[in-house]
Amino acid sequence: MITSVMRNFILHKRFVLLSSALVVILLSLSLVPIPVFADSGLTISPFGAIALNVTPGEKTTQQIELTLGQQSQAMDIAIDVVGFGSTLDGTAQVIEPAQDTDSDSARSFITINKNTFLLEPGESQNIIATISIPANVGNGGRYALIYIHQLPNTAAPGAQSLSSFNIPVLLTIQGSTLVQTGKITAISTTAVNNGQPPDILTYFQNTGNIHYKVQGYVTVKDAQGQTLDNISIPLSASSILPGAIRLLDITLPSTSATLTEGDTIDAKITLQDGTLLDETASTFPITTQYVPPTTTQFNTPTAVTAESVLSTASTTTDKSTSAMNWVMPLTIVILLIIVVVLVMLLVIRKKR
Repeated sequence: MITSVMRNFILHKRFVLLSSALVVILLSLSLVPIPVFADSGLTISPFGAIALNVTPGEKTTQQIELTLGQQSQAMDIAIDVVGFGSTLDGTAQVIEPAQDTDSDSARSFITINKNTFLLEPGESQNIIATISIPANVGNGGRYALIYIHQLPNTAAPGAQSLSSFNIPVLLTIQGSTLVQTGKITAISTTAVNNGQPPDILTYFQNTGNIHYKVQGYVTVKDAQGQTLDNISIPLSASSILPGAIRLLDITLPSTSATLTEGDTIDAKITLQDGTLLDETASTFPITTQYVPPTTTQFNTPTAVTAESVLSTASTTTDKSTSAMNWVMPLTIVILLIIVVVLVMLLVIRKKR
């Protein structure tokens, strides 16, 4: 009798300990984010620009891996080498071969080993880009885009959402003369209204032969030459290509002084190391007095990087975030069910 009681006590104790351990483990799992592997469509590795220092006569290769998500549909992919242009905000812009006639183009230097292919779901394809630098390449930098794009499905009717990416190629010719010059082509402001800080728009052009990033500052002065405010222009998110014009947009802080007609803007643009490239002054186009707002306003411009891989068409959306939204609740529900079952088993054992 005593042996039977001891055996039941030991079994009951083990059962309780095992149940408690299981509850603790499940509770821990419910509090730890669970990685969810969801289809993310077409992805490219490495995800970034190809920026190289090269020498005349050199030949080099770069590998690019394309991967298609498991849940995606098969894609016909085409890869072209095109001219590299940019918009005012620095977004990479495709220049078709017929219009790509600038002397700093690297389009003719680059060949792709696979220009078209079918990519199946879950499949990866390695692409080799061979870059051959002419012996008489000249001075400065050379530029191109590797344009990766999905071909339309001719069997599917209606409009289609196609994926495309640009991979910028920026080549610096080592041992050549690199000219870093530039000029401010215009300064203007958005509409000046009471309580609404205006944007100061500085247009800057790279007049050299090599790409670079810029920064600077704007000084606002009154008609008597007294400084009202100094505003920093942050380092550009991407390099400015030779010949390209970049819009540097900053907002007058809400803490600035009251502005009146005749106030001036003095803009200075420098290289990253502080070397002055250009400076100029302009007059605020104020027709009515500007009074700053009473509360602080924030206006953070969105930086678009021309030196990152940029989608130029609609791409598939990564569903991992939305999938995570239901994983946690589901884990908690399972945990509650197991706890209820364990309690019921414990009650049944006690009745026995």
